[in-house]
Amino acid sequence: MRVILQAGHAGRTSGSTGAPSEQKWTSEIVPKIASKLREHGITVREVNADPTDADIANDWDLFLAVHYDADIYNDRGGFIDTPDPSTDFATVESNRIASEMRKTYFSTTGIPEHMERSNRNTKFYYMWAKLSARTPCVLIEAGVGFRTPEDHKTLWFEQDKVVIGITGGILNALYPDPDPEPEPVDPCKDYIEEIAVLTDANKKLQKEIEDHVCPICPIIPPVEPIKNFEVICKEFYDENGKFLSEERTITPIK
Repeated sequence: MRVILQAGHAGRTSGSTGAPSEQKWTSEIVPKIASKLREHGITVREVNADPTDADIANDWDLFLAVHYDADIYNDRGGFIDTPDPSTDFATVESNRIASEMRKTYFSTTGIPEHMERSNRNTKFYYMWAKLSARTPCVLIEAGVGFRTPEDHKTLWFEQDKVVIGITGGILNALYPDPDPEPEPVDPCKDYIEEIAVLTDANKKLQKEIEDHVCPICPIIPPVEPIKNFEVICKEFYDENGKFLSEERTITPIK
């Protein structure tokens, strides 16, 4: 598996330079994310805001742009977005990976998700048109960097949560769990069901006898509930030893 991680706005001194201290934060967090992914055998390339054509050439299993938001909403929170389908030929895979990341990131960090903040800057992010048609694309606005104490504390001083939240989602997407194994069949299931039926019938009979009141037969000896059972299995064969049939009976053990 091959992944490109982009440190949002990193390396720029003019133009779109990001939210306050965003470049510093993305330059810190991206190497930590890369290191964790490499521990799982993933090839990772780290790039800044303006990678060369050679940096992003060929197909990759994921291009992830890492950002955080400025405090323009008067509230905390982040979102994980994918390109508008008109700019992404791998939109199905992009959406699948983003979905897995959302499941992990927000629950791990405690940062609330605000998908309604998706906008033209994320849907038509300048990098989407530069990547190969088969490379899935995801952008994360990890939170509001200087929303204090809230997101600021998590993004700057609890970065292990951020790293685990992001890498966990990527790993779940790139290495999905195989189909779960079917539950083993219990060979005694039929016997257990028959015993259960017999037990229920015995309890019902016991209650009917206990509740029975009749002037003709006012005294009825109590029925002892059946507690232990024995399953007897008989097999029948013909004179040549060929199997004919099987007979099973369940009887109480006194």
